[in-house]
Amino acid sequence: MNVIEILLKYADTYASLIPLAILVIIFYKKKYPGYCTPLVWYFTLSIIIFGLSNYMADRHINNLFLYNIFALIELILITWFFSKILPGHFQSFFLVMTFFVLFFIFNILFLENFSSMNSNVIAIEFMIIIIYCFMYYIDLSKSDKIITFYKETIFWIVSAFFIYFSTCIMVFVFYKYAAKINRNFILDFWILQVIMYFIKNILIAKGFLCFKTNK
Repeated sequence: MNVIEILLKYADTYASLIPLAILVIIFYKKKYPGYCTPLVWYFTLSIIIFGLSNYMADRHINNLFLYNIFALIELILITWFFSKILPGHFQSFFLVMTFFVLFFIFNILFLENFSSMNSNVIAIEFMIIIIYCFMYYIDLSKSDKIITFYKETIFWIVSAFFIYFSTCIMVFVFYKYAAKINRNFILDFWILQVIMYFIKNILIAKGFLCFKTNK
């Protein structure tokens, strides 16, 4: 395995270190904005869960259940983030999370095995996050911040989410089906997901750098 293959294989683990490290450096011994708290948890748990996932994969142990667990954790934390930046929609966020948790349980019990990639759950999770992003863009378009949107930390974070989830939704939706038909085909698409995951974290890191620039 060459260096590029290693970097791609473990990108889902180390990529989250980039924005997390930048946030820690910028706010060393200082308090960061409240909406960054769910993101700190998001990066930390991403490193732990995907690190464990890669450890299991290297030992040929089924790790797909970790992606299902992460889908639930991811939506909880990203919903928490959006509830911080869009406080007027808190009730809607609560209802969405209630629906998602109920569907998550129903899907495991009746539709998809927990030890396989739960495409139904992940597809709905991705669509919800994409809708969250549109909600932010609409809110931004109505504010004065639209004039200098490129200087806004939140804009870069939301855009990172939007680009990643809108690009990769089909990869996860068809993963388990395509894997049965043509493994090489799905691996090519999985590489796309890994690259977009890395780009997502780079864009969030860029957003965190706006704290320093604006200051």
